[in-house]
Amino acid sequence: MTGRKSDPTIVHLVWDAIQSCMTQRQQPNFERVSKHIMRFNSISPDVIEDELSKVVDDGLVRFVQRLGAKGSKKGEEQELYKLPKGPPAPSEHDWYCASCHQPGELLACSGCPSARHSKCLTEAERQTPFTCPQCQMAAAEQCDIKKKTLNTLLGYTVLRLKARMLPLTAEDAGVLSPSSDPEQRFRTAYLLYRPLEIFDIEDKLDRQVYSKLSEFEGDVRLMVHNIIVMNGAESQAAAVAGQVLQDCLHDVQEIRICRDCYRMSNEKPGKNWFCRPCRPPHELVFAKQKGYPFWPAKVMKTENDMFDVRFFGEPHERAFVTRGQIRPITTSLQALQIKRSNPWTRAHDELKRHQAQLRRVEEQPSLLNSDSEPGLESEPESTDSPLREGAAPPPTKRRRRAFDPDEDGLVEVKDCSIVVQKVENDKQPACLPSPDDQVTSSCQEPQPRTVATQTPAKFLRTGATEQQHPSPAVSEERVRQLEKELERARQAHKQELASLDTQYRQQLSASKRKQWCFNCEQEAIYHCCWNTAYCSTECQQVHWHKEHKRVCRRKRTL
Repeated sequence: MTGRKSDPTIVHLVWDAIQSCMTQRQQPNFERVSKHIMRFNSISPDVIEDELSKVVDDGLVRFVQRLGAKGSKKGEEQELYKLPKGPPAPSEHDWYCASCHQPGELLACSGCPSARHSKCLTEAERQTPFTCPQCQMAAAEQCDIKKKTLNTLLGYTVLRLKARMLPLTAEDAGVLSPSSDPEQRFRTAYLLYRPLEIFDIEDKLDRQVYSKLSEFEGDVRLMVHNIIVMNGAESQAAAVAGQVLQDCLHDVQEIRICRDCYRMSNEKPGKNWFCRPCRPPHELVFAKQKGYPFWPAKVMKTENDMFDVRFFGEPHERAFVTRGQIRPITTSLQALQIKRSNPWTRAHDELKRHQAQLRRVEEQPSLLNSDSEPGLESEPESTDSPLREGAAPPPTKRRRRAFDPDEDGLVEVKDCSIVVQKVENDKQPACLPSPDDQVTSSCQEPQPRTVATQTPAKFLRTGATEQQHPSPAVSEERVRQLEKELERARQAHKQELASLDTQYRQQLSASKRKQWCFNCEQEAIYHCCWNTAYCSTECQQVHWHKEHKRVCRRKRTL
């Protein structure tokens, strides 16, 4: 397949030069176009001539010949360069390589519109008929995640990508594409075979289009490809796009390793979210890093003799350790020679809580099925720490707190089946329970229970608020909608500023072409000398007798 010959960066320079000539009401011939390009870039005229011929051959610039109509060029034949008109020539595949984003001889994929250079592929990938690596990955992928769950997980990835792309919205930092400017939309049509931006990906997530991770990864790669084509490989936008692609590949790999860990690490449902079992549960080990004792951890994946582990205890860090730094979770603490510090004790408490929930799942497998969210949702998270080895069991409490504040200061309602009964004044108990025990909660089967105190109004308001927002997915959806509306408002504001700036420049240019009365600053019609003009004879007489007759430079005839 013969792709385009011209570099997109050179195409932008040529278009800018032609538009500059048209703004100055000059004919965009080779001399003026090359002078404009060399003013900002160190390119020789010979190279510019060669690149111009490539741009014309690709149909991105029209080459016309016409007779001059005025000035010294009147009647002479002129060779001019014009912007393209109408839609671009139809093509079945992309005009630029999806790997290096440059033109040249390309291999067209038989499964999608993308194309690649032969030099950008490995020997195994150069097959006949050619299928791009993205299509091969999509054909081999077996995704067992439900469509709704997959699009919810990818929504967290898109939020992270949007945060990474915030520098692109700063002034003079580069743009994804000039599609927001009506006068520049032809650039998008002629350079991007499949225009796609982050808002289009968000719209697909809202409509739950993605059924495989490879589909989402392919769209992000296409978005990055478009950014580099529109802004150049050396631009700041291209550097940000490269970081966006790295973040996307990392998050997609995390979802492939364990979708439950990825979801819980983003949602963090309660302070003990790390203790909830995954599907399937991870292997538990003691792992050691240099300078630290053996630490309880989950094995995320294993590659050869390297273990990717995630440690218990805040902030639940990740590390790659060798097989020699791994010990089974059944190893005694005396054999590991553990020196118990406060962080290690908290991590070990998390391990005990996780093991308790695993045992409960083994006894009741229905608590951990593929149709529900990970973990034990129906189990309230007690605020008590698990029993430590050798410690006496704490006294049993009659009631558990239904409002359990997590580490972020949020309050989670553990049970909504609360019955409040007022107590008569003559039956007031001698000792009122503490505020922590004023509301009760149930474990699995919600059962109405009577409390002999009146529930404070602030707890009832909190419970009502939580019932109105039963799941974080609703709030997350609202946040995405608000961010989308904010981005649209930002784009509209940017367009309005550009329009006002254009109007201001036009008015300023028109004002500079006029003469103004030196006396009253109205538009002048009578010229006196080199920098003096008047709007009427009255102003001329006033200014003449006031001061101008002493400095006037107009030649007088005797």
